[in-house]
Parts: sequence; structure tokens; C-alpha cells
Amino acid sequence: MPADQVREALAQIGAGLAFAHGLGIVHRDLKPANVLVSEEGTLKLADFGIGALVGPEGTAQTLTGHSTLGGSGTPVYQDERRLFAPPAPVDDVYALGVIGVQLLLGDLHRRLPYDWPEDLAEIGAPEDLVALLRKCLGRAERRPQDGAAFLEDLGQPARRTPAPEPTPKPAAAPLKPRWEPLSRFRDPLRSGGQGPEMVVIPAGRFVMGSAAPQYENTGLFGLGGKKLIAEGEEGRGDDEGPRREVRFARSFALGRNVVTFAEYEAYCKAAGTEKPDDAGWGRGRRPVIKVSCEDAAGYCAWLSAETGVEYRLPSEAEWEYACRAGTETPFFFGETISTDQANYNGNFTYGPGVEGEYRERTVPVDEMPLAENAWGLRHLHGNVWEWCADAWNASYEGAPCDGSVWQTGDTSLAVLRGGSWNYSPGWLRSANRVRYWPDVRNYNVGFRLARTLPD
Repeated sequence: MPADQVREALAQIGAGLAFAHGLGIVHRDLKPANVLVSEEGTLKLADFGIGALVGPEGTAQTLTGHSTLGGSGTPVYQDERRLFAPPAPVDDVYALGVIGVQLLLGDLHRRLPYDWPEDLAEIGAPEDLVALLRKCLGRAERRPQDGAAFLEDLGQPARRTPAPEPTPKPAAAPLKPRWEPLSRFRDPLRSGGQGPEMVVIPAGRFVMGSAAPQYENTGLFGLGGKKLIAEGEEGRGDDEGPRREVRFARSFALGRNVVTFAEYEAYCKAAGTEKPDDAGWGRGRRPVIKVSCEDAAGYCAWLSAETGVEYRLPSEAEWEYACRAGTETPFFFGETISTDQANYNGNFTYGPGVEGEYRERTVPVDEMPLAENAWGLRHLHGNVWEWCADAWNASYEGAPCDGSVWQTGDTSLAVLRGGSWNYSPGWLRSANRVRYWPDVRNYNVGFRLARTLPD
């Protein structure tokens, strides 16, 4: 669609949002199918069935009086906010940004490509419009905060509708600040100092695993063979399915980083055990390596005694949910990955990616700022493989759907996630999983902590 027509379409949709937002209403499922064209050719918003009334200080309920937490609507047109935060007008602005890109690319049925800004540049899309769409699809606090603000940025300011006076409601008990979603904390140690930095992972749900290729039968009664109709995720293994929805009814905490040498050596000193070898790469803030799954469990037991709360290894579901942070692509970065974003063998590529640096060793957990996902977790892709608490199973048939550890299966094998510094990028995918002997120590294996939070 020509850029001037896209501007006009965005202006009309934005005007509808500005009116709704002025009344304190968030659409929550804005997408092309919910934009109708009148006989006069004007655009109207439709299907406010899961819309929400936003009250003072961000409180919200649906127009039918139901809870708004847990995520609703169409994932393509939503970002990770939907998993843990009440609805807000910025959610509709994000969806409007997606629609704008789709209109410029001439395809209302596809996901946004990883390099959509480059695609728009190739077709000569106006730079100011591309910049506005980047802003709409960026971090929530940097977007136009509602439909009226979007129109102002588009150069077509709207008259704001005065919001009605909210009905006074009893003040809700404030959430304990320490457990606010995505907040960070450290537990004090009885021997002095603090434990590793932890991040509060919000309650929510996600689809675990990767997409398999899809086929359809051809010929009379399906006897003509099978025809591929949808590619699966590149590099996918059969152990990454069948895909299933996993729901987390409550928040939990995960280490912002993998455990470092400095953190692990405090345990070694207290327990009188030998310190792991560092391969000559350095210690301190580098990931501890040469630790077995049993070693990791020993550290968790010591840290639990030091803090008075239970530390453990994460379940596979907890690990993948936190790694994805609301994304559905092979990596939380998108469809591909680069060595600016993760530490892996850059002699190999994935998807449309390019070759990069091969560092041939681990890097400190504080290095590479681009290695952090939207929830503030670092180096989930690459650097070191990470132990999980589950027994090995060759598929997800019969797997728990509540995020808990899968304790049945081949208990002689444990699960590793995330890839490492010496592996090619396909091994770093969010859904990838490998089996390993729990008593083996390796130069590319470490671990990350999990902690159950109180009610």
C-alpha cells in the first residue's frame, strides 16, 4: 500500500483509539480483522469483546467485569507486557505499529520479519513513518502513550476526550515490592554478604517447544503422498514437541546470571571441596564451569542453608518461559542471532544470520549488554550450557503443564539448555534441549538458580 494511504489508515485507526482511550477503554485485540471499512470508505474499530476499562493507577477489568491478567488477544499484535501487566493504551499502540508495518509491506497475514526496518528501507518507505513505527514497537515507556499521542507524532493531533470521573474503590493492598514482576533482589547470607542476583519472573503462560513441519495428504483418499505446507523451525528436533501450553499460576525467581566462579567458590570454601578448573580463562565474574548436575545441587543446598529459603535448579519449563520472555521466535532476539548478542561459535550461522566472532572461551556474565532479554536475564543463549532439574524424556508426551519439574523419565540422564561458547547457533535456540550425564563435568557447562517465592 502506498505510504500516503498507510498514513491515512493509521490516522483513522488512531482517531478511534484516541476516542476509546479518552473514555478509559483499551481495545486489547486490535488487528486488521477488527478494523471495518464503512460504505463511505472510512475505518471503524470493532470487537471490543475483551476490551478493558482502565481505572486509577493502572487498575483494570474487562468490559464484562473479568480479570485482565494472564494475556489475551492475538500474540502477533502484542508484546510481552500482556503476560504480567494490566492492560494499558500502549498495548493498542504496539498493535497499531504492527499493522502499520504490515500495510507498508503489503501483507496483513504475516508475522513481522526480523529485519522489517531494512525491508521498509528497501521499498522506500518514508523515514519519519518508519521512525514512528520503530517507536510504537519499542519499549512500552518510550512509545506514544495512547491514541492521541500517536496522532500527534503522526502530525495529526486529535482532540482528547475528557475521561469520566472514576468510581471510588477501596484501595487494594499493595503488592509486596520485593516480588513485583521483573524486580531484582539478593538474599542475605548468614555468613555475611549477599547471594546471587535474582529476577522475579511473572506468572503467565506460553507455548513450550518448537513448530514442527506440517504436511497435507494429496490424491484420492490421501493416497497420493504428503505435501509440505509449512516449514518447521530450522534445526528442530523431535524432542521439542509436541508443543503444549504451560501455565504458571504464580511468580518464581530465576538467577539474572548463571552462577559465577566467585559465587561458587564461597560454597567450596565452606564445604571444603576442591574448586573447579577455569581452563586458564579467569575466574571472578566468569561463569563457573566444570560443575556436574550433582555439584550444582550441592551448591543449591548450601545456599538454601545460608539464606533460610529454598534454592534449586529450574525446571525445563521455567527455563524456556523465562528465556522466551514473551517471544515465539527461535531466539528471544528474533529469527536469527549474532555474536554481538551471544557468545557462540561464530564460524556458523542460523537462518539469515552472518558469520561473526568465535571467542573460544566463556565471557564474564556482565559483558555483552545485548545478551540480556526483555526480562533482564543475561546469556540464556550461549556462553555455557545450563543444568535443569528434569529427568530426560525424548518428547513432551505426558509432560506437566503447570511448569513443575518433570520427575519421571530416564533419571540416569539430566537436561541441558541454552547452548555454549563452542557450539553453533542452532544449538542456542530457546526450544533446543539436550541430554547429558548428571555426574559429568565439562568446560562448557554451568548452571543458573531458581527459587520458589512465598505467597
